[in-house]
Amino acid sequence: MGYTHYWTLKKSIGNKMSDIANDFKKILLILKTSGIKIANWDGKGKPIINNEEIKFNGIEKCGHDKKPLTLSLPEYIKFANWLQNSDYDLYCNGDCSHESFVLTKIFLSEMDFCKTAMKPYDIAVTTCLIIAKHYLKEDIEISSDGDEDKWRIARILCQSCLGYGMKEKLNIKGGNYEKNY
Repeated sequence: MGYTHYWTLKKSIGNKMSDIANDFKKILLILKTSGIKIANWDGKGKPIINNEEIKFNGIEKCGHDKKPLTLSLPEYIKFANWLQNSDYDLYCNGDCSHESFVLTKIFLSEMDFCKTAMKPYDIAVTTCLIIAKHYLKEDIEISSDGDEDKWRIARILCQSCLGYGMKEKLNIKGGNYEKNY
Protein backbone atom coordinates (compact mmCIF):
# COMPACT_ATOMS: atom_id res chain seq x y z
CA MET A 1 0.00 0.00 0.00
CA GLY A 2 0.96 3.60 -0.32
CA TYR A 3 -0.38 7.07 -0.87
CA THR A 4 -2.36 6.78 -4.11
CA HIS A 5 -4.59 8.80 -6.44
CA TYR A 6 -7.13 7.01 -8.65
CA TRP A 7 -9.07 7.99 -11.75
CA THR A 8 -11.69 6.26 -13.85
CA LEU A 9 -12.40 7.32 -17.42
CA LYS A 10 -15.78 6.62 -18.92
CA LYS A 11 -14.56 7.13 -22.50
CA SER A 12 -11.57 8.37 -24.50
CA ILE A 13 -10.39 11.89 -23.76
CA GLY A 14 -10.24 12.82 -27.44
CA ASN A 15 -9.68 16.45 -28.45
CA LYS A 16 -9.84 17.67 -24.84
CA MET A 17 -6.35 16.22 -24.33
CA SER A 18 -4.80 19.29 -25.96
CA ASP A 19 -6.60 21.58 -23.49
CA ILE A 20 -5.47 19.45 -20.56
CA ALA A 21 -1.86 19.39 -21.82
CA ASN A 22 -1.76 23.15 -22.47
CA ASP A 23 -3.09 24.04 -19.03
CA PHE A 24 -0.77 21.56 -17.34
CA LYS A 25 2.23 23.16 -19.10
CA LYS A 26 1.22 26.53 -17.60
CA ILE A 27 1.22 25.04 -14.09
CA LEU A 28 4.57 23.32 -14.65
CA LEU A 29 6.33 26.65 -15.04
CA ILE A 30 5.19 27.63 -11.55
CA LEU A 31 6.01 24.23 -10.05
CA LYS A 32 9.51 24.35 -11.47
CA THR A 33 10.25 27.75 -9.93
CA SER A 34 8.75 26.49 -6.65
CA GLY A 35 11.21 23.59 -6.45
CA ILE A 36 9.12 20.79 -7.97
CA LYS A 37 10.53 19.36 -11.16
CA ILE A 38 9.28 16.40 -13.13
CA ALA A 39 10.94 13.98 -15.51
CA ASN A 40 9.87 11.27 -17.94
CA TRP A 41 8.02 8.18 -16.69
CA ASP A 42 11.30 6.59 -15.54
CA GLY A 43 12.50 9.59 -13.51
CA LYS A 44 15.02 10.65 -16.16
CA GLY A 45 14.87 13.05 -19.08
CA LYS A 46 11.96 15.30 -19.93
CA PRO A 47 8.29 14.61 -19.25
CA ILE A 48 6.00 13.82 -22.17
CA ILE A 49 3.23 16.39 -22.42
CA ASN A 50 1.48 16.65 -25.76
CA ASN A 51 -1.91 16.29 -27.45
CA GLU A 52 -1.72 12.48 -27.25
CA GLU A 53 -0.48 11.81 -23.72
CA ILE A 54 0.92 13.11 -20.47
CA LYS A 55 3.58 10.92 -18.86
CA PHE A 56 5.80 11.95 -16.00
CA ASN A 57 7.40 11.05 -12.72
CA GLY A 58 9.51 12.88 -10.18
CA ILE A 59 13.22 13.28 -10.89
CA GLU A 60 15.17 10.18 -9.85
CA LYS A 61 18.30 11.92 -8.53
CA CYS A 62 16.91 15.25 -7.38
CA GLY A 63 19.39 15.97 -4.61
CA HIS A 64 16.82 17.09 -2.02
CA ASP A 65 17.62 16.59 1.64
CA LYS A 66 15.76 14.12 3.86
CA LYS A 67 13.85 16.95 5.51
CA PRO A 68 10.51 18.21 4.17
CA LEU A 69 10.79 20.15 0.92
CA THR A 70 10.02 23.83 1.39
CA LEU A 71 7.88 25.21 -1.41
CA SER A 72 8.01 28.84 -2.32
CA LEU A 73 5.04 29.74 -4.47
CA PRO A 74 5.10 33.12 -6.23
CA GLU A 75 3.41 35.87 -4.25
CA TYR A 76 0.68 36.30 -6.85
CA ILE A 77 -0.61 32.80 -6.07
CA LYS A 78 -3.61 33.35 -3.82
CA PHE A 79 -3.30 31.77 -0.39
CA ALA A 80 0.43 31.06 -0.84
CA ASN A 81 0.91 31.80 2.85
CA TRP A 82 -1.40 28.89 3.64
CA LEU A 83 1.56 26.62 2.95
CA GLN A 84 3.34 27.89 6.03
CA ASN A 85 0.57 26.47 8.24
CA SER A 86 -0.09 23.28 6.29
CA ASP A 87 0.67 19.75 7.43
CA TYR A 88 1.38 18.81 3.82
CA ASP A 89 4.97 17.64 4.10
CA LEU A 90 6.72 16.44 0.97
CA TYR A 91 9.71 14.16 1.42
CA CYS A 92 11.86 12.39 -1.12
CA ASN A 93 15.22 11.44 0.50
CA GLY A 94 17.11 12.50 -2.62
CA ASP A 95 14.91 10.56 -5.08
CA CYS A 96 11.73 12.35 -6.13
CA SER A 97 10.62 9.54 -8.44
CA HIS A 98 8.17 6.85 -7.42
CA GLU A 99 5.44 5.67 -9.78
CA SER A 100 4.67 7.07 -13.21
CA PHE A 101 1.64 9.21 -13.90
CA VAL A 102 0.10 8.40 -17.30
CA LEU A 103 -2.94 10.01 -18.93
CA THR A 104 -3.60 9.18 -22.58
CA LYS A 105 -5.97 10.55 -25.20
CA ILE A 106 -7.05 7.07 -26.23
CA PHE A 107 -9.08 4.98 -23.80
CA LEU A 108 -6.68 2.28 -22.55
CA SER A 109 -8.22 1.17 -19.29
CA GLU A 110 -11.23 2.12 -17.28
CA MET A 111 -9.37 2.71 -14.02
CA ASP A 112 -5.88 3.93 -13.42
CA PHE A 113 -3.85 5.07 -10.43
CA CYS A 114 -0.55 6.61 -9.38
CA LYS A 115 1.24 6.03 -6.09
CA THR A 116 3.29 9.11 -5.31
CA ALA A 117 4.42 8.27 -1.76
CA MET A 118 3.76 11.96 -1.05
CA LYS A 119 6.93 12.90 -2.91
CA PRO A 120 7.06 16.43 -4.32
CA TYR A 121 5.71 15.47 -7.76
CA ASP A 122 2.45 14.61 -5.98
CA ILE A 123 1.44 18.23 -6.53
CA ALA A 124 1.97 17.82 -10.29
CA VAL A 125 -0.19 14.67 -10.24
CA THR A 126 -3.04 16.29 -8.30
CA THR A 127 -2.86 19.42 -10.44
CA CYS A 128 -3.08 17.40 -13.65
CA LEU A 129 -6.05 15.46 -12.30
CA ILE A 130 -7.89 18.67 -11.38
CA ILE A 131 -7.26 20.00 -14.89
CA ALA A 132 -8.56 16.73 -16.36
CA LYS A 133 -11.66 16.95 -14.16
CA HIS A 134 -12.31 20.50 -15.33
CA TYR A 135 -12.32 19.52 -18.99
CA LEU A 136 -13.80 16.03 -18.77
CA LYS A 137 -16.47 16.81 -16.17
CA GLU A 138 -18.50 13.64 -15.52
CA ASP A 139 -16.40 11.57 -17.96
CA ILE A 140 -13.73 11.15 -15.27
CA GLU A 141 -14.05 10.19 -11.63
CA ILE A 142 -11.17 10.98 -9.32
CA SER A 143 -10.51 9.67 -5.84
CA SER A 144 -7.56 9.71 -3.51
CA ASP A 145 -6.12 8.35 -0.29
CA GLY A 146 -5.40 11.94 0.68
CA ASP A 147 -7.86 14.24 2.38
CA GLU A 148 -8.96 17.59 1.00
CA ASP A 149 -6.01 19.31 2.69
CA LYS A 150 -3.59 17.29 0.56
CA TRP A 151 -5.27 18.61 -2.60
CA ARG A 152 -5.39 22.25 -1.54
CA ILE A 153 -2.09 23.32 -3.12
CA ALA A 154 -3.16 21.89 -6.49
CA ARG A 155 -6.55 23.55 -6.20
CA ILE A 156 -4.98 26.90 -5.32
CA LEU A 157 -2.50 26.65 -8.20
CA CYS A 158 -5.24 25.86 -10.71
CA GLN A 159 -7.57 28.56 -9.40
CA SER A 160 -4.87 31.25 -9.33
CA CYS A 161 -3.31 30.41 -12.69
CA LEU A 162 -6.15 28.94 -14.73
CA GLY A 163 -9.28 30.40 -13.15
CA TYR A 164 -10.71 27.06 -11.98
CA GLY A 165 -9.90 24.32 -9.48
CA MET A 166 -11.57 25.10 -6.20
CA LYS A 167 -15.01 23.76 -7.15
CA GLU A 168 -14.17 20.62 -9.13
CA LYS A 169 -15.80 17.69 -7.33
CA LEU A 170 -13.46 14.91 -6.33
CA ASN A 171 -14.00 11.83 -4.17
CA ILE A 172 -11.48 12.66 -1.47
CA LYS A 173 -11.66 10.06 1.23
CA GLY A 174 -8.56 10.70 3.31
CA GLY A 175 -7.89 7.01 3.71
CA ASN A 176 -5.07 5.34 5.54
CA TYR A 177 -1.78 5.42 3.74
CA GLU A 178 1.87 4.90 4.47
CA LYS A 179 4.25 7.81 4.24
CA ASN A 180 7.49 6.70 2.63
CA TYR A 181 10.10 8.97 4.17
